Amino acid sequence: MNRMRRFASRVAAVSTALLLTSAPLAIAGPDDGSFVATEAHVDSPKAFWEDNDFSLKTSIKGQTPPVEDTVLWIGKNSGKKQQQYVYEVGHAKGEEFLGEDGTLHYWGPAKVYGQDYPIWAGFGADAEVPVDKFRDRSFSLDIVGFNGPGRMESFTYNAWNHNPITRLWSSHDPGLRQTWVSAGSHLHTDTTFTKPGRYEVTYQATARDKEGNLIASEPQTGVWQVGGTRPAEEGEGLGDVREAYNAASADGLPKDPKFTMRKHEGNDIMGAEYLTDLIFETGDEKDDGHAVFFIDGYYLAEVPVEKGRAVWPEMIGSYSSDFQVVYVPDQHGQRWISEPLKYDRSQKEASTSKLGNYPEENTQDPPPKFGASEIKVSNPEVSAGTKIDGETMTVNVTPAEEDLSLYVNGGVYKEGNTHPSCDIKFISTPTERNRPVNVKHCTGDDYEVRFSAIPSARWTEGGTLFQMDPGESQKTKLGDLEAAAARQGDSDGAGDASNTKPGQNPPSTGNAEGEQQDDANTEANQYEISQGHIDLGPVQGEDGSVSFRLGDESNQYERGKVYRDPDDVTMVVGEPFRETLREEYVSGELSFLGNAGDEIHIVPQVQKGNELWPGFSTEYSGGKAYDIEIEPVSAPEGGEWYAYTSGSFGGVSEMLGSSEGSSRIERSKQIHLHNNWAFTKPGEYVMRMRAVENGGTEATEWENVTFRVGDGKGAGNSGNTGGPGAKPANPAPKPAPAPGTNPTPGAPGANPAPGADPAPGAPGANPGGQGNQGPEAPVADGRVEISQGHIDLGPVTDAGSTEFRLGDESGQHDPGKVFRDPEDVVMLVGDEFQHQLTEDHVAGDMAFLGHAGDTVYMMGQVQKGNELWPGFSTQHAGGTPYDIQIEPVSAPDGGRWFAYTSGTFGGVGEFFGSSDGGSLIERSQPVHMHNNWVFTQPGEYVMRMRALEHGNHGNATGWKNVTFRVGGDSGSGLAAGSVNGGGAGADGAPEAPAAPGAGGGAAGAPAGGASVAPGAKAGVKPAGGAAGAPSAGGGAAGAPSAGGGAGAGPAGGKSGGAPGAPGAADAPGAEGAEGAPGAPDAVGADAANAETSASMTPSGGKGASELTIWDKIVRTLSLILTFVGVGLGGVGVWRRFGPFF
Repeated sequence: MNRMRRFASRVAAVSTALLLTSAPLAIAGPDDGSFVATEAHVDSPKAFWEDNDFSLKTSIKGQTPPVEDTVLWIGKNSGKKQQQYVYEVGHAKGEEFLGEDGTLHYWGPAKVYGQDYPIWAGFGADAEVPVDKFRDRSFSLDIVGFNGPGRMESFTYNAWNHNPITRLWSSHDPGLRQTWVSAGSHLHTDTTFTKPGRYEVTYQATARDKEGNLIASEPQTGVWQVGGTRPAEEGEGLGDVREAYNAASADGLPKDPKFTMRKHEGNDIMGAEYLTDLIFETGDEKDDGHAVFFIDGYYLAEVPVEKGRAVWPEMIGSYSSDFQVVYVPDQHGQRWISEPLKYDRSQKEASTSKLGNYPEENTQDPPPKFGASEIKVSNPEVSAGTKIDGETMTVNVTPAEEDLSLYVNGGVYKEGNTHPSCDIKFISTPTERNRPVNVKHCTGDDYEVRFSAIPSARWTEGGTLFQMDPGESQKTKLGDLEAAAARQGDSDGAGDASNTKPGQNPPSTGNAEGEQQDDANTEANQYEISQGHIDLGPVQGEDGSVSFRLGDESNQYERGKVYRDPDDVTMVVGEPFRETLREEYVSGELSFLGNAGDEIHIVPQVQKGNELWPGFSTEYSGGKAYDIEIEPVSAPEGGEWYAYTSGSFGGVSEMLGSSEGSSRIERSKQIHLHNNWAFTKPGEYVMRMRAVENGGTEATEWENVTFRVGDGKGAGNSGNTGGPGAKPANPAPKPAPAPGTNPTPGAPGANPAPGADPAPGAPGANPGGQGNQGPEAPVADGRVEISQGHIDLGPVTDAGSTEFRLGDESGQHDPGKVFRDPEDVVMLVGDEFQHQLTEDHVAGDMAFLGHAGDTVYMMGQVQKGNELWPGFSTQHAGGTPYDIQIEPVSAPDGGRWFAYTSGTFGGVGEFFGSSDGGSLIERSQPVHMHNNWVFTQPGEYVMRMRALEHGNHGNATGWKNVTFRVGGDSGSGLAAGSVNGGGAGADGAPEAPAAPGAGGGAAGAPAGGASVAPGAKAGVKPAGGAAGAPSAGGGAAGAPSAGGGAGAGPAGGKSGGAPGAPGAADAPGAEGAEGAPGAPDAVGADAANAETSASMTPSGGKGASELTIWDKIVRTLSLILTFVGVGLGGVGVWRRFGPFF
């Protein structure tokens, strides 16, 4: 009987072999040799414009292979802290489409943590895509084909705004098979799959030209390998599995084959609790070769067989599937295929020893049919309405065409504002026309709802606009979005309308009720400023005297920059700046902001649009360096305020001032910086400020600076409401001092634009960029080398012509600001910018920087001293707004670069550009901004840039190459490894500028630290701050300027903080980091993080080699006291000073 069974089995095996030989070859082992995109920042598909058509590619680490040559692999790489490949339903609002709570999906996360993660994927478009030629200036990426064992979803979710998930793409919802993208942008999304295995996704990019003709790229099919093993390099794997099986030995069967599935045991892999083991055994320990596992007939994993056994742990999802194994022997063994084994996670174990046929793809969840390429709109009507229920407004957008999907983009706007207080962004689909929006901070009579509704280019009609009061409904027709925008006076479409007009009458003054100002501000403020760039600082007048002034570039009263007496101004911090604190916000160094659930108003360090953006500048003081002193005067009951900069890697870099006490921002060079302003209660805050010559006694008079917080005014001008106490329409401004030595002749009060830039063509401006280069100017192959100072890149208009220029205020070759041709310049990024990354630095959305232990070169978003500080400015192009386009050209082998701004609460604010591909910085107003620059390797980096008129990209400057030479001695006078500290450079180099933020909190602290006024109280609130912590560094007694902390010898002054104050070693500014990482407008300026500064020499103190035996004894005793809990900042002291022993 047994002989008969074995004979029958062998006959079956031979029959199977014959069947496979005659069957058409499948694409199995299918992606060996393909370009594998994994464990990195990946944009796929990314739309490019080539040969007058779209082309879809994968963008990863500067490479752009075609989509069809790429496989995106989601593995299990997650690091040691948390798994990042399993999405379990039940943690976000609006997850119903993903299944019931507890349902498991394979996951490519939108936010990754640490340096180890499976993939950080998204999609996007190159900046060269000519949207100005498209209908509605829009195009979409469409899914036009899908084949795989499960379904795919793409979405985003932000728990902080209390809104549900935003769905973007779906393989199985026909209404979500297109997603809209912007030229020069990319979006990271949560991408989920219901089952592991191999998926083929066919994409197409579509748009319509201005004449209504459909533009559609050729369909391109990309591959997602979800779970399983990484596709092999060419020649390393089996390749075509069917072919390999056919070529294997057909002489008999394995001794005792068995395919088993059961719950994974052990905790050897992050996320092990979600895993199931797929086990294949031949019954003979001599057998070797390959076991290839399949799910519902789709390729899953190829695993080596050793000693007759192969095991693969996999997250199989929550649904039942049919699994098979194909065994291909190598030197020893007989080929074999199991029958399908049905299994789901609820089963304890299942196994089979039965022979089966080769796996054939047979999804248990087929997608609905894909639609036609072009669809005629028979009824163009669209209805929209809003319904308010408490703090939630439900937005409904319903077209008459029931199969039509619409991209809805806009928000709830404060009257006169150009940016929404609450965003409305979603895709209205046949299955979901409603979108709940949290409107806690955007309700009232002076709010309106504005949004565009744009169909896919596959539909014959264009988009339309809606504008209504909350709670209202409206009907309109599809057609021409730009025409609709023009009818509503909004040339840039919904989301960019503004009621603000230059020269508009000023709003009523006094407080919100029109009452008389209190004694702290006896003269009623004449100007209310609620938008735009504001600089506070010393300005030299025509008579040579220096006064403390407020530089107003809001354009609310006069166009251009006007210097005002701060006593005449109230800065209005309205509802758009209100935030509800969450645990993520107030953890660590930001705990001084309050508790989770508290509401505060925060004006961020990085400007968004044209919102209010106050900062400090000493650039117009006539050439001298000035410190800025700040003292609190009054605040609403229970109200506190904080002015601080964010670190490039998160947290606080420098505390500039607060309501806790007096502070001083010390700088040995002229500076221009912006910071976060946080206010804990609504009401009026008054602080007084003055400028004091650095190292001298000359000082300006004190001036009151006033903020009115949360009175309902928006981020833009609200116009004159008249009423009791209203001031004359256009009060005459006080005579404005002329900045620097190059005042603009002509209109009184009108001064050069920000950045100390005289108008091109004015004395010293030199738009041609030739400068008056001295004979000793460092020159590399004929190019000017710049290693310090303020640099602006952007368009400059002179004599009617606009060119892309580099504004050089380094003072290294010519005084004043000189506009140069960027191709004549090399910017030197020396070793003083080196940083060693830690686990914290590369956590979350900062993982792109590299791995813990890597050394990178980082120039911070906030300038320290007079170090090299390149940024962007479009303020010298005659008032016309421009976008900036950036493309990588070359980099050293293995080198990558990133330009980004820091977020207010950490992370990336905005990505400006990177070596991964082209990008576009879009701005609807002229701007001046600085960002972080990170370079991963030493060497020369070249990128090209140009400026394009916003909304009219046909008007563009020529491309210009911008060059950074990274590594080595920049000649800036900053010693390598001494970013924060002062001290003389090697070989008689000039004294290194001290970092602004590096500061110890001593009264009369060394340059780089903001000192605390004598008598300031101990234990102030800013994170880790010792006595008088409003100082930049808040250090305890004798804190070195490279970072607050106890135990170091005083640096030229008496301590302003109580010795041993708790947390002194971790005071704000002790980290030395400036700017907050926060993606592409906001990404941190960390010129010196804590770990880096630990190895730096404190300014005015001693290096490790200079310490005497008594110094070491004292420090050792300090450490002993620290570890037994006696003050001195705990373990932070060891982190800061341990390396000196």
